[in-house]
Parts: sequence; structure tokens; C-alpha cells
Amino acid sequence: MKHRLTKQEKENLENRIVFASAAIFLYALLLAFIQKMAASSSTVSGALAFIEILWWASLAGAMLCAWWGAYKEKKSFFFYCAASFFIFLSTTVLRFCTGRSSRVPFLINYLALIAMFFLIQIFRFLKVKGWFENKKVKMAFFGVCALALVVLAVISIMNINRIFF
Repeated sequence: MKHRLTKQEKENLENRIVFASAAIFLYALLLAFIQKMAASSSTVSGALAFIEILWWASLAGAMLCAWWGAYKEKKSFFFYCAASFFIFLSTTVLRFCTGRSSRVPFLINYLALIAMFFLIQIFRFLKVKGWFENKKVKMAFFGVCALALVVLAVISIMNINRIFF
């Protein structure tokens, strides 16, 4: 049985999808800016400092959003917590993946952003069509998300050359 979304539910879903897509594009532009800064010997220290600031700010943001979401019992704050945690993981890859090429950590992040963008669009499609209510479809979608996460985690771990602390 397909559950049709009401007009308000569709509008809320569309607003969240547009917001998430815009955030992905903006973060990709920020990564491109940091990559350009890291490529120049005169601005590399600024890029590293900016990555460090993003790393700590995103960790604090994730913790604050998780706490506030639990305190107010609002699930919407967990979306912001997840976004902040993604930025934390992204900057962790940038800080600690110092492989043969400085492009590898950025490539890993760009692949993650591309995967997120397509998974968000697939989620929207499944939700609008009412197919996401089917448990098999939902499990398949989450399986694909988990597979993408595992692949990106393995690639990241294979490129980590420094110990975290």
C-alpha cells in the first residue's frame, strides 16, 4: 500500500532536499577553495589552520545539535548533527590522509559528496512515489547507503598515514 504524501509533507520534503543539495554544493566549493589554498606553498599553512578550525567547530556543532535535539526531543536537529559529523569526518580525512598525492583526500571527499547527492535524490524519489514505505525497498536503500559508507571508510583508512594523536 503506497502512502501518498500530503501537499505540506511534499513541500517539507522538497525544502529539506533543496537545503541538503545546496549544502553539498557549498561544501564542495569550500573544499575546492581549501584544495587551491593547499596547492600553494604560500597559503598551505592557512589551509591547514582553516581545516583545523572546521574540524573542531564541526565536532562541537555535532555535539551541540545532538544534545539540543535530545533535550527538545526534535528529530530535525539530528539532521544538523549528522551534517556536522560528516564535516568532522571529512576534515579528519583531510588532516590525516597524507598519501602519495595531496589530491587523494580531496578526491575521497568529493566522492562522498557525490554519493550523498545521489542518495538524497534517490530518497526523495522513493519517498514521493510512496515506495519508501515498503520494508524491502527501505532495507535496500539503507543497504546501499551502508555499502557506500563502507567503501569510503575503507578507502580513507587505506590512505591514513599518521596516527590521530
